[in-house]
Amino acid sequence: SGSSSTGTIAFGDQAKNDIGIIEYHHNTNLMSFRTNDADAIIIDTAGIVTKPLQPLFKVQQTGALSVADGHNLFSGNLTEAYDVNADVGTNGQFTAPVDGYYQFSFTVLYKDMGTGGADDSVEDQFVSSNLTETGARWGKLDDAILVDAYGQSHATTILFMDASDTCKIVHTNGGTMAVHVSATNSHFEGHLLQ
Repeated sequence: SGSSSTGTIAFGDQAKNDIGIIEYHHNTNLMSFRTNDADAIIIDTAGIVTKPLQPLFKVQQTGALSVADGHNLFSGNLTEAYDVNADVGTNGQFTAPVDGYYQFSFTVLYKDMGTGGADDSVEDQFVSSNLTETGARWGKLDDAILVDAYGQSHATTILFMDASDTCKIVHTNGGTMAVHVSATNSHFEGHLLQ
């Protein structure tokens, strides 16, 4: 190939001559691997590898949400900051497109917490098809944190998921609590590690 050309190895079938491609762009010294007619792996001139189709998402709470024990967080009034493969439903639940290890994290800012001796602790969990794992648990200090006060849950985990398994965040203890409406304060994100 010429110094400003692109060298290509194409893999075709009866439907399309170049459904899979390995390309080297001599003008930018970039190499790309295409599958199903889309860039799946790109290696730039510095050797940095990007995977444009890799599952990756972030949803943010952008409206009022009140959660009782057992209620799914991020189940309404949310906005997708990004969702590379459209793997998150409108209910804030992620569905794995492929088998693999996924990393998830969440941050929830609560405001106006409920009262009650049985609800002196707050607990939020990662709930997947294969596993339930406590993400955050903390005390309400004998209901000292009440109206117009704030409390925050935050956690990160790695889960193995089969294709079509789901993961969501569930408020499992603490009584009815209001989630802060600001997108900068409450969010749920994840991506495929390997």
